[in-house]
Amino acid sequence: MHEPFRSRLVASISLAYNFEEVKRIVESRLKVVSETPRSDGDISPFTGEALKSLYDMILSVRGTEALDNFRVFERICHFALIEGAKRGLQKIQPELMRELFEQYGLKEIPTARQRRITLRTAEEIASFKLKSVMERNEAILRGIVEGISRSTVLKGTVINKFETSYLGQVGEGNVGISSLYLDLTYEDKNISLLWILAGSKTNIIQAKDIDLVIETIRGLLGGYGYCHIILLSYVSDIEVTKINSDLFARVLRISSGLADDLIGLSIGANEDRTVLMQSFETEVVPLLSHLLARETRDITKQLSLPALEAIQTIYILGAKYETFSKETIRQINKRLFMRKAKLQDKYITEAIQAGFAEEEAGQITPAIPKAHIFLLENLEKGPIEYQKLIDKLGGAGEPIIDSALQFHLVNREGEKIVKQKLVEYESKVSGILNELRKTYENEMVKKSEPGQWIEWLLGAYETYKKNGRNYHAHIVLSAIEKLGPQILTEINKISLPLVDRAKTESEISKPVPLPVSPAETTTLPASVPSHEYEPSREVTEEVILQTVRTLGPVTIQEIESYLTKRGYEADIKSTVIGLLLRGKLKVTFVE
Repeated sequence: MHEPFRSRLVASISLAYNFEEVKRIVESRLKVVSETPRSDGDISPFTGEALKSLYDMILSVRGTEALDNFRVFERICHFALIEGAKRGLQKIQPELMRELFEQYGLKEIPTARQRRITLRTAEEIASFKLKSVMERNEAILRGIVEGISRSTVLKGTVINKFETSYLGQVGEGNVGISSLYLDLTYEDKNISLLWILAGSKTNIIQAKDIDLVIETIRGLLGGYGYCHIILLSYVSDIEVTKINSDLFARVLRISSGLADDLIGLSIGANEDRTVLMQSFETEVVPLLSHLLARETRDITKQLSLPALEAIQTIYILGAKYETFSKETIRQINKRLFMRKAKLQDKYITEAIQAGFAEEEAGQITPAIPKAHIFLLENLEKGPIEYQKLIDKLGGAGEPIIDSALQFHLVNREGEKIVKQKLVEYESKVSGILNELRKTYENEMVKKSEPGQWIEWLLGAYETYKKNGRNYHAHIVLSAIEKLGPQILTEINKISLPLVDRAKTESEISKPVPLPVSPAETTTLPASVPSHEYEPSREVTEEVILQTVRTLGPVTIQEIESYLTKRGYEADIKSTVIGLLLRGKLKVTFVE
């Protein structure tokens, strides 16, 4: 019994041969029937290339990783000997094997994966197995591009740009590294993806090879632009179980069969691509769609105005609380930005998806988008021309820069983008900061709702500045610049007179009505939600209470006059009486 047979019987595994075993079988059978002595390793008139070509064609059509149908291989070799003798050939080359395979072998091969591809595609795939690692890697990466374009699951994905590069060999030269840079649009996101591929001549890659690949790529990343996702794939028939690296979002092993299909997608006939897509859809697309849809927590599109305000609110809360809920964000945002309605959840989600916050178990914490980290690190060395920066940042370059401009992390000076230091930004906003600090010294302002807003803003800014968290301080300072003037306007509407009001003669002659003042037991602390100062100017009970707290003991007529002048329209007297009846205001008799 010859050794290939024996090894499989002992190991009790399915009967299938690798190429070296097939060569030994051919050599053994030729020696038996030869009329003259033959040396070891002699397979003439076949060439090694001819046998390998036939071997690969059968595997490509069968969809297996080893030859499990030796009868077809044997049949084609038999016809090759006869046809070679007829043509007077000294050596049997791959061309004759392809011709005979198409004539005698293709129709007899049952496919393992219920698929059948044309002979031309099978030949092309087989020929690539004899090429260099660089050429094979290139074909596989272009197959990935073709797969993304054709995928039904990733339907709607647009590849705006792609580039492939061969990065060289690592270790003893057996493993070659290539890269694929993709700039694509998925749903409404602009995503930059870097796909690293490691391949070898033997289709065997070990843990030590992966370590060398990671070390090499880490040193080369500086030459690439910004990437939202970095993937590592390696072509190997064995899996490396432990890969320790935070450099890659995911690591994907590509089997020999999948590699063949990807090569076929890149160079094969168009009519075969539906069949070749099957393995890509089942083995690659699930991982890729997950990464594109859920793992891209970064700036990939322009941020809406409500999302920008949600980010500012998140950072203001983050200075005081370690974690907080979406509802807290909505409540504080409504008060701070003086809105009629609470912020919609979709804008908070937009902020999270852009990488400005992290969510775990329903609790939110501020975060810094990776895109902004990359941008600011590049600008540390000095100003960069806008277009060069866009090229470096990829398809999402404009929203990345625009959001940084919105928060005054950077400035645009002519055609260049410049990083703005916190001390420079603070100097520009110093007028608003000083006015808010001075205003907040008033005790009545401290007790008012606008006073609470000032406390939140200044408190958050000083906390971040003290702790050296300049990025966070920038975002809070951008909120101060925006909201400061509005807050000062609201305070001017409710501020106390600086001198006692002198009663006019007509006021003295009038009957003295019953003045009202806040009930002592119902004074609200600043932390309790109060009047939202909404543009609608609706008179609520809290508006009345805030007015009385501001003016002190007043008459109902004075309340009506005060609020009417400020644009409030409603039955003010009925609201006051309602508060009196429920004990929220008390009556004081004046002689």
